[in-house]
Amino acid sequence: MAIFDIVVLLAALCGVVMVTGGLYLLAKGAITLASTPKSDALTVEWRKQFRITTQIPGIGFFLVGGIFLGGALAASKPPEVAPIELQGAVEGVATPVTVFVRPPQWTLVTTSDGEFHGRIYPDIAILFLEATAPGYLPKVTEVSITDGWSRTANVGSVRLQKQIDEIPPKPENIVEPPFEAPAIGLNGSDFGVPR
Repeated sequence: MAIFDIVVLLAALCGVVMVTGGLYLLAKGAITLASTPKSDALTVEWRKQFRITTQIPGIGFFLVGGIFLGGALAASKPPEVAPIELQGAVEGVATPVTVFVRPPQWTLVTTSDGEFHGRIYPDIAILFLEATAPGYLPKVTEVSITDGWSRTANVGSVRLQKQIDEIPPKPENIVEPPFEAPAIGLNGSDFGVPR
């Protein structure tokens, strides 16, 4: 669970405690919603720009609790596109590895004249990871995304099957050419002219 999620939960919990605590104190008679004299009015001022005065101080419990609840609800609005975090490792490969991520294949039925009509519901609770590297067979792994507090999938370690072995260089097979290679100038005057 991310720190942001914990803060939102704590703010919502504070709001619920303030509102239910205010209701409890109101029921026990510790606070009242009766009006007090103007001299006993509760005033809250912020930077001389925002000022609230009330002659019913008990309402402060509900006001502060409502601010906490409203702030938690506003902050917990899910983003337009929720990110998906994928973790894993490709082991035993010395060459550069590429990992492709794709959703399941959705197929639309076409008519005999090539037109297609269909509807898809793009739910990406399942993804396919394809790991490839030069000289290895590609491996496709199905990954299930958890819909919880964070959309995270731990793939674990992936092993690729070697398809061909690297051909090691043999210095004894390298020989110098029996002629001197012509120099190619950058001026372009004789570039591309057969000799």
